[in-house]
Amino acid sequence: MVRWKTTCCRRIRDLGVSEFFKTPILVVPAVQKFSIRHLSNTSDVGEVEFLWNADEVEPYLDFEMTDAWSGGSVMINFNDSPLPKTGTKRSFRICDWVAQEIFENCLGAPEIQLYWSLPRRDSAVQACRKFLERFGKQLEATPEDHFWTDTPVRLAFPKRNRPASTEELRSGTAIFSLPSDHERRAVDLPEFPTRARWLDYKKIQTSLKDKEFEQDGWVWQAEETLHNGKWERSYGFVGTGVIVQVPADGIELSPKD
Repeated sequence: MVRWKTTCCRRIRDLGVSEFFKTPILVVPAVQKFSIRHLSNTSDVGEVEFLWNADEVEPYLDFEMTDAWSGGSVMINFNDSPLPKTGTKRSFRICDWVAQEIFENCLGAPEIQLYWSLPRRDSAVQACRKFLERFGKQLEATPEDHFWTDTPVRLAFPKRNRPASTEELRSGTAIFSLPSDHERRAVDLPEFPTRARWLDYKKIQTSLKDKEFEQDGWVWQAEETLHNGKWERSYGFVGTGVIVQVPADGIELSPKD
């Protein structure tokens, strides 16, 4: 049995553990501290079983938590290789569950899967901790007009009218900083931020049958550098499990009409 002791944990009990992070509550500093604390909690809290029956189009994870609820499914990355064999069972810890819930409900948070090996989950949990420590102040609730299609929380970056410095990159307030030995300039986006799709991003596959990938996100930064007499543009993109600089020809912008 897992005994939750804090007010935040009692809120988990009241909402049901599956609903706690499916709200914008992660933007609250106290909840971020609570999450960071439990990212160090290695107590077992449940078990997942990887099931792939012949009649099923897609495999799924059967999900059970100690003294809480069971059933349902969580995200599977079908691009993982190799995927577990059907019937494979793995116990997971509180730290794994917290990191997995943050990944699924906060755009930009690092990926973790409950069926991963223990060393791989350890690395992902540490990456989640570093993400909250570095970017916690920049988390914001997803606007209402996108709330039902996006994660409840997203990582945001400030609007800028000049190229980002290396200091801003180190502090986490910029996604990238172009080399200063070339002429640089900031570029206005159609809207800020701009809805976008990274066309070549195929790390996280959400459907085996339809070959669907998590490619949608937001562009928060746009800059150009002068190279051989030509301006070359880059976008700062935040998507599922990724915060990255992408060449402009790899991004499809989708501003509001």
